[in-house]
Amino acid sequence: MKSRPTPTLLAEKPTRRAASQPIPPASPAPTLVPHIDWYWLLTVALAITATIYWPSLRNGLTNWDDPDYLTNNPLLDLQKTPLRAYFTTVVSGNWHPLTMLSLSLDYALGGTDPHQYHRTNLLLHLLNVALTFGLVWLLSGRKRLVAFAVALWFGIHPMHVESVAWIAERKDVLYGSFFLLSLGLYWLFLERKQWGWLLLSLLAGLLANLAKPAAVILPAVLILLTWWYHRSTSLGQLAQQAWGTLPFIIMSAVFAYVTLWAQQSATAINDEFSLWQRTQLAGYGLINYLLKLVWPVGLSALYSRPGAGAPFPTIFLVYTLLSVLVSAGLVWLYRRSALWFFGLAFFGLNLLLTLQLVKAVGSAAYADRYTYIAYTGLFFAIAMTLDQPRAKRTRWALLAVAGLFSLACTLLSLQRIGVWKNSETLWTDVLKTQPLSATAYSNRALYYEQNDRLDDALADYNKAVEIDARPLFRANRAYLLSKLKRPAEAASDADFLLTQNPNDVVALTIKGTALVGNGQLAEAIGLLEKSYALDSTYLNTLVNLGSAYFMSGQFGKAIPFYQKAIHRDPGNAEHWTNLGAAYLQSRHYAEAIKACRQAIALNPANGPAHLYAAYALQKAGQTDEAKREAALAKQLGQTVDARIWQ
Repeated sequence: MKSRPTPTLLAEKPTRRAASQPIPPASPAPTLVPHIDWYWLLTVALAITATIYWPSLRNGLTNWDDPDYLTNNPLLDLQKTPLRAYFTTVVSGNWHPLTMLSLSLDYALGGTDPHQYHRTNLLLHLLNVALTFGLVWLLSGRKRLVAFAVALWFGIHPMHVESVAWIAERKDVLYGSFFLLSLGLYWLFLERKQWGWLLLSLLAGLLANLAKPAAVILPAVLILLTWWYHRSTSLGQLAQQAWGTLPFIIMSAVFAYVTLWAQQSATAINDEFSLWQRTQLAGYGLINYLLKLVWPVGLSALYSRPGAGAPFPTIFLVYTLLSVLVSAGLVWLYRRSALWFFGLAFFGLNLLLTLQLVKAVGSAAYADRYTYIAYTGLFFAIAMTLDQPRAKRTRWALLAVAGLFSLACTLLSLQRIGVWKNSETLWTDVLKTQPLSATAYSNRALYYEQNDRLDDALADYNKAVEIDARPLFRANRAYLLSKLKRPAEAASDADFLLTQNPNDVVALTIKGTALVGNGQLAEAIGLLEKSYALDSTYLNTLVNLGSAYFMSGQFGKAIPFYQKAIHRDPGNAEHWTNLGAAYLQSRHYAEAIKACRQAIALNPANGPAHLYAAYALQKAGQTDEAKREAALAKQLGQTVDARIWQ
């Protein structure tokens, strides 16, 4: 196999060698670092990365998309999910069947234990460190220290923490593995001109697209790699040399169509921003990505952007103008530095689909996770620049700067990993940099609500509504107010929501629940029945409609709604208790006993379930068991009718 010349930094016009002319290997540059075999360098990069990310294995779940991928994921159980469902179901606005399959495998191994998912994310990230090492080894002309530096920075940069420590970003680390593998295999095809490498690269590209739609940019990156290999002097020449990318282009066109369909079906695409606003979003994101490469502080899981119709701050315009200069600089570099043109082009191409130029997606201005592959190009250009022959003192100074940068990345990544411990730590951190984020307040409130810190939850919901009175935040607060038995306040929020949308299922349910609390049962049943007709699966409607019928004495009508609530949430002891009470009042004593015993099995300290069981057992003639249940109910603070002891 013919060796390749070392890529040059000189501003010279690239020349082509005849195919038969041998290419001499690059002369070794003087170095301050003793020779270390490549496998030891890779081992060090992997060990440092693993040590930094080890604390992530103790992290739990967050309420930022994790429920969509785990607790609420209909595809999680492999045994209950047909294979075709993985390829026909959109989850959280994305179509990524391979990612869903990987999560299902984790579920088979560890259930819903978050540590299992964090372990897999870390293993995939370590694999990507190794693949980055291998890819850069090829791109750099087998420069071991360049490969080490890029792999290390890939592994430890704080902007990459989000992709690894966030379970919902499994798609990032999984697609990254196949994307990097595809690039490396394509490079081997360019070197060896053997079809097998191209087919393997195409297969890896297919798997990358099945893991995350971001992989549709793969053909453009492969064309860039072709240019870097040949140093093509014209587009016509490049087109002839990049013929192997044609099947990748066809594949990406298909996946791009499927991705647009998935995002539109999930309303993930926002059409409310004008072209000029989207241009500002793109410029703002691009400059922030460049700044945070070298100064990765003030990071956040959510970088707020202006709402539709709101004026954009001046900083967006400033960064847009700077991004124009960066783009012009890329053109200028084409003839003057092949290395920096390649590095910046690799960076820009891998960010292109996330810059929101075509359509605004999601709710953020930009996101750390989008740099997971993109930064590799800039790391490569920096490392190659540092590796150039220089005066000894200059080389020492550059090595010191690189070492301090790596140390800073280590410390900052450790801090970022702790941020992803749970929803409270995550959203508290977001509020440090985004103090006017209604989403952050609302999501932290949800965490407080789920952990029975209801006063803290209400304070955060109030803050969210104060910042942004959109229906979503009013609905969250209204639901909590109804839970706190403050029906008048809950009804006020529900009335506002119904003025925005008379068929708002959540608002109808909240309003109906508030009326139940006020004893206005007939009106409550009307609203809850309307909500049920609009959505027969909403759990809160089922529970509260059952309660409304129960309180109005229509026990037979309450039973089917409690049964449906149990079908939606079978592990909830309160639903079983309610069903037992309804059966008891309907004089179906055997069914009441069965339902109460199920409630007790789920929660042995469930006093009402023990009490209802005692009454049902007494009516069924099982006096001794009735007395035992009555005694337990009394111990748990329930008032027991004295006649049960007779």
